[in-house]
Amino acid sequence: MNFIYGQREWHCRGSKYTRCFFSNTLQNIKMKKVHIKQSVISEIRKLQRLPHESNGKITIDEDGEVDKWTHRKGQTMEACTSGCILNYHTHPPDYENLYPDHPSSTDMKYIYHATCSRREVGSHLIFTPKYIYAINFSCKTYKRSFSNFWGLRRKIDQLFEELAAAHDRASESFRTTWLNELRLIGFVIREFRYTERVEFESPTVPTLTINTQDILIVLVLILTSLYVANVLAVRT
Repeated sequence: MNFIYGQREWHCRGSKYTRCFFSNTLQNIKMKKVHIKQSVISEIRKLQRLPHESNGKITIDEDGEVDKWTHRKGQTMEACTSGCILNYHTHPPDYENLYPDHPSSTDMKYIYHATCSRREVGSHLIFTPKYIYAINFSCKTYKRSFSNFWGLRRKIDQLFEELAAAHDRASESFRTTWLNELRLIGFVIREFRYTERVEFESPTVPTLTINTQDILIVLVLILTSLYVANVLAVRT
């Protein structure tokens, strides 16, 4: 059974429609060239040098330039419900207790959620002491079902644990191998030095995102389909 809700097409399979997933067939994923000007990078780098994480949202204008950006202290990302295209967080320069120059497994699971399963932003930026990363998950290469959502999260954790056991996490070999393995499972990762021009293509985002009410409505539709299927099964 297929049905359309909002901007997504939902597909339910199985004799009792017990497995459902949504596709992006109604949303043509458009790419936009983005340029983060040096003045913005310099300001965010000041935040990156602080002893705590910061995060924020970046709005891009029609020309692909930064229109406005926000920042706040903390690890919890501010929700982006208005199609801000980019958001970011920083890694403080704590080399004694942390490994700040590469994304963590927690970072990558968040990026998958924000850029693919929820499509809240097009790309996520990470500002580390040495690098700037612009990352998104290529949804067109991954079948986004509920089971695959958890499967990918487990895959990220598994990759991270295996590489951490084989490499010194502070080494360049760990960083490059980790990034390459992430690319193989569908992540698009661009990396820059602070002296480089930060310009890349990012997916755009729909103007409407699924909120809690949307999810409840979809669940009601799924439960209704299950009830109808059971009634029909009893009658036959």
